Amino acid sequence: RELDNIRIRCTVALSRLDGGAYRHVKSETGELMFRKYGVSGICVFNLSRFAQPGDTLQINVLGNAQPGSAAEHLLARRRILAERYGEGLTYAVLLRGLLLPRVSEALLKHVGIDVDSAVAESDIPDLAQLLTQYPLEVAGMGDQDICQVRRGGFTVEDVDAETMQVRGVPGLFLAGEALDVDGPCGGYNLHWAWSSGILAACNAVELVGGTL
Repeated sequence: RELDNIRIRCTVALSRLDGGAYRHVKSETGELMFRKYGVSGICVFNLSRFAQPGDTLQINVLGNAQPGSAAEHLLARRRILAERYGEGLTYAVLLRGLLLPRVSEALLKHVGIDVDSAVAESDIPDLAQLLTQYPLEVAGMGDQDICQVRRGGFTVEDVDAETMQVRGVPGLFLAGEALDVDGPCGGYNLHWAWSSGILAACNAVELVGGTL
């Protein structure tokens, strides 16, 4: 909540408990936005197509870095910065340029570390783990009133793909989100809405003997 409206570029992995072990479902790299009600952004929108309550989102604020390589990078960074700032090097300085200050503060606060405290080399592996695999539990979808697109609707098998007319119901045409069609971000849902709407309109006008 304290990071409301802040955006970061990261990799988000969706995993699901299956038979006592977590199974990777899907990963997305892109923009994540923190909101008071949870997380949003393009990569979260795309993952929401597959997410279920109880799943886990692991946020990697260092992109695709793994905990081991991230720890090595942070240790090397600490050695270089310690030459300038001395052994009093703080987490705020260590993470400066890697993360927005408010993001660094919030993440460290979650594990009980003061961002202005001196960096302990022994804490680097845990810090690397935090930055590459920060977990959030999926409680559910956001408010449906602010969804960009919703799943569900009439099945595509019930509609003639050439006219968008419902099979067996002359004069009834469907388009857009009325049908169970959805796609990832990138204009696909808008294209579907426009193209299916045009197709439905043209055939509806033709049915009543008009011109478009």
